[in-house]
Amino acid sequence: MPLTPMTRDALHTIRAAKEAEEEEDRKAAIAGIVDVIYTCVRHAAENTTETKYYYLVPYNDPFYKKNLLRILDNLIELFPDSRVYHSVMAEGYDGKLHDIVDLNDLAHIKKATDNTYIIVDWA
Repeated sequence: MPLTPMTRDALHTIRAAKEAEEEEDRKAAIAGIVDVIYTCVRHAAENTTETKYYYLVPYNDPFYKKNLLRILDNLIELFPDSRVYHSVMAEGYDGKLHDIVDLNDLAHIKKATDNTYIIVDWA
């Protein structure tokens, strides 16, 4: 098969199409994550006495690192009067997750980790 000459404009068009496709994939992935969290928060509100939902952010996932603010912004739009934030959590001896930012005493922490969570708090 003979090779076809390509102009700079053609090459730019190919690149622009690829970038547009990647952006649509990124938006779809963010929407999927937000949908999962929304569904879980609603389930927790309907079926438990909890007033917080913790979504474990996959450790060192570059997609989350790059898109965390957009995910949080979308969740804030869906839960406008709830506190939606990202934090490092640690498991306590009581079996519950504790925000290490809010702790005055680390003595009751069973296991320190670097797990980060997206938290929706509707208390």
